[in-house]
Amino acid sequence: MEKVSALNFDNFLDYLNYVVSPASHFKSRPKTLEQWATRLGYKSSSILSMVLKGQRVPSHDLIASIAFDLDLSEDEARYLQLLVQLEKEKRKNKDCSRTLQYLNKLKSHGTFNRISLDEFSYISQWHFFAIKNLVLLEDFREDYDWISNQLRKKVQPSKVKSSIEQLVKMGVLKRDKDGNLKKPTKGYSTGDTIPSSAIRSHHKEMISRGHESIDEIEMALRQISSLTLAISDDDISKAKDKIIEFCQEFNHTFAKDKNADSIYQLNIQFFPHTLVKKGKQQ
Repeated sequence: MEKVSALNFDNFLDYLNYVVSPASHFKSRPKTLEQWATRLGYKSSSILSMVLKGQRVPSHDLIASIAFDLDLSEDEARYLQLLVQLEKEKRKNKDCSRTLQYLNKLKSHGTFNRISLDEFSYISQWHFFAIKNLVLLEDFREDYDWISNQLRKKVQPSKVKSSIEQLVKMGVLKRDKDGNLKKPTKGYSTGDTIPSSAIRSHHKEMISRGHESIDEIEMALRQISSLTLAISDDDISKAKDKIIEFCQEFNHTFAKDKNADSIYQLNIQFFPHTLVKKGKQQ
């Protein structure tokens, strides 16, 4: 029997309890909470127990681990994260309308096409994503010299040409009936549950672009901020959740499919300056 999809549930708690119930059709259904906690990388099952009883809202990291362990699709993993976010908003009496909108859209159509890590490795360099979004500009034209200039001559015209060919070959860019480039209606994502050298390299390149912008871009056209703070190890997962929520809200508010003028990059960096104490890395 085919396993029941996470998209069939309207509450993350109902779904997680279904996973561990005898009625679940997951091939790898955990027989005990202790077994599941071990598989997820936790030393104790107490966190899972509290989550399943509704006493604790799971962190982003826990849900990401569960999604990977259960081999959820990208849409299912994203949907599960949004269900958790919805529960957090309800408990804090916050406006849930935006999250409900995301959930309904994802449940009915899906917002991302899945791209494998192997495929991502072919387009992980920063300029592929810049070119992909350049297509959305009102004055875009498929002129390799023009595109090179738009990218501040960081990419040679010959490389622009080969990059476009690769993006079209993979379906990340498409051509209309007249042969003009267009961006598919759905975005692409690898998800955020699997470590990858290609993803690490991609982030390093994007951070380097931000470093260059400090000297190359005037202050009126950029915002570089930093914050150094003392934080409890117990709050790290909450802090990461807050950053993810901010990115989702920022993207929803400012990303444009039409009437875009420029291509911008948002980098948020949150990392420890000090040694992470052993035993608290979970």
